[in-house]
Amino acid sequence: MSATPSKDLHSIIGIYKAPAGVSRKEFDAHMQRLMAPLALVPVVKKLRDLNVIYQNDEMTESIQGLGMPPAPATVMVTASSENRDDMVEYVQDPEVVRLIHGAENFGLQAGACAFTADLTVEINKPTAKARKHGIFIFKIPAHLSEEQYHKKIDAMTNDFLAVPVAQKHLVKYSKWVKNDSFVDELKRWKYPDAERVVVLMLEWDDLDSMKEVLTHEQIQKVIAGAKEDLGLHIDSNCFSADVVNLI
Repeated sequence: MSATPSKDLHSIIGIYKAPAGVSRKEFDAHMQRLMAPLALVPVVKKLRDLNVIYQNDEMTESIQGLGMPPAPATVMVTASSENRDDMVEYVQDPEVVRLIHGAENFGLQAGACAFTADLTVEINKPTAKARKHGIFIFKIPAHLSEEQYHKKIDAMTNDFLAVPVAQKHLVKYSKWVKNDSFVDELKRWKYPDAERVVVLMLEWDDLDSMKEVLTHEQIQKVIAGAKEDLGLHIDSNCFSADVVNLI
């Protein structure tokens, strides 16, 4: 199955874990209060999209049934622009920087992992339904280079998408792979260096379809092989989610 790289887009992704002692509900509320004014900053009009992804419990049992550990309280933010200059302007905008610096009061920076990424879409079927989303954040183990890991993840993806139940039910399969385009620009946000991770987002029409895919014997066999080969489950952060489109 051929992938469709979104080379015309410049994408940025932020993964934010709640500080110790802060509940998911509290952290979600903090992020909502941050993102509301961020979506109104004039420079945001130059973005193609801005999305906030909030964790939910709809498929916790099925995801943990794949051998993934319980996910920490997490919010993810994705954005893209049609050209690099617009994204740089957004990242460096004084009001954007001020709002993000202000979020230090609830611990945003301490649990942040943000980076620019190459976005690839493997499947993208039109659907009129409100989609269900699964987020899979995998940490690259220290003994593998990013290039080695990406090749192995691509092989796993091909095996996963070759299973008939995945072809039947998945409506979109997206992958974000970290690049170093905006390393210096992102330092303005006072974030720590980004971890080496790969992010997958799987989309289905409904929960029954999601469950059928994740609990299917052939899918579980593919994941079990990746766990053995890659330690896929180690330090992973996987959850079902609600996606809020701000633009």
